[in-house]
Amino acid sequence: MLDTLSIEKNERGTKVKKVIRSALIFLLLSITVSTVYTEGEKEKEAVGIKLALILGAGGRGDLGWNDLAWRGAEMAKERGYVRDYSLMVSSSGEILSLLNSLASSGEYDLILSNGWAYVRALGQVANQFPDQNFAQMDTRPDIEPGSPADKNVLGIVFNQEQMSALAGALAAFTAVYHDFPHVGVVLGTEGAILHDFEIGYKWGVDWGLKWLENNMPDLLKDKKIVQTPRTERVLWTYTGTFDDPAKGKAAAQIQIDKGAGIIYQAAGGTGLGVFTAVEDYHKENNIPFTKPPFAIGVDADQDWINPYILASGMKRVDIAVLETCRLVNEGKFRQMVSENKGLLSMNLKNNGVYLSDEKMLEEFLDFGIKTGAIKEEKVSEIVKNYRELRNSLPDWFWKAIGELESLIKDGKVEVPSPFSNPQKYNIRDLRRIYG
Repeated sequence: MLDTLSIEKNERGTKVKKVIRSALIFLLLSITVSTVYTEGEKEKEAVGIKLALILGAGGRGDLGWNDLAWRGAEMAKERGYVRDYSLMVSSSGEILSLLNSLASSGEYDLILSNGWAYVRALGQVANQFPDQNFAQMDTRPDIEPGSPADKNVLGIVFNQEQMSALAGALAAFTAVYHDFPHVGVVLGTEGAILHDFEIGYKWGVDWGLKWLENNMPDLLKDKKIVQTPRTERVLWTYTGTFDDPAKGKAAAQIQIDKGAGIIYQAAGGTGLGVFTAVEDYHKENNIPFTKPPFAIGVDADQDWINPYILASGMKRVDIAVLETCRLVNEGKFRQMVSENKGLLSMNLKNNGVYLSDEKMLEEFLDFGIKTGAIKEEKVSEIVKNYRELRNSLPDWFWKAIGELESLIKDGKVEVPSPFSNPQKYNIRDLRRIYG
């Protein structure tokens, strides 16, 4: 009996030991699996997405629209949103084939188009590949509500009217301070987006003059631009092209001859001719670079190109690419598409548009050196001239522009945008008001 009980106790003890040992093994395995899973998630986050970035015509090397997109991809990679990316350029005739190839490969988490010529094709392909994420810079294709593309395409749009308003205020202050009857703007091919540049700038000029009237009325006495009728203060020219600097130069020369003290270029490559016209006028008339006429750049920070460029109204394509990659990497891309009518808006508040300053110039010079477009030995001269030009203007310029920027960010003033709200801001009605 004792032997039987002893045996039964030993067997129970053995069973208990086995159960305890099994439980410990299960617990250790659970901890190990849990640890591996957590580390796997961290590794996935660190690795990031794979991006296909299709650049606009001309590809890399423009130190503008395309190079900024590339910079955004680099920034996204540095922050871990992107593990790898492919750059490519396509003609409008081949884009459909390229998009189909990229989407059907299943290799990319995001296909982002940076060219206007690709808009229609992207919308078509997006409908055929509902599981693929697509993004289009500067607009969104016309998409049928409820179609697959309505869920997988993000249009990245910029409030270009906002930074154009800041450029307009700067132009108004410059015209008053140096006593010129006009300011100017040279634009590319007329369309809804360019209307934002045009009207935003004209609105900004008007705001700047009203600010002076309210804050520094004595400064306005007998000034030429105040005596000029409101609808004639801004000289504006559509050149019909974005890649003809000769046309940009010719348009700027006419505006300078009519009395424009500063000209905003909103014409891409055509606008480079504006800079040439301003530079030639200074050299031909032996005018120091701290005296008008001046120019204002566009899209990228163009302040480095020559010492007569007072500022640049920037569309931060790099920040837009960075933000889109972040959304995909964090699994929030489709939520953004669904909740924001397929649009990602880049504005003053999220630094998507910007009026250049010295900090931005320094960042852009570093970027230019990396691309090979700017020689390192030229940097100190560029910065010296920039500071001298900026310091030739009174502090109230920048204080007032900062005030306008804050008003726009806080929603206390709304700059007219014919592109985003053509019903409210009809271009013909606005031209009757501002010229």
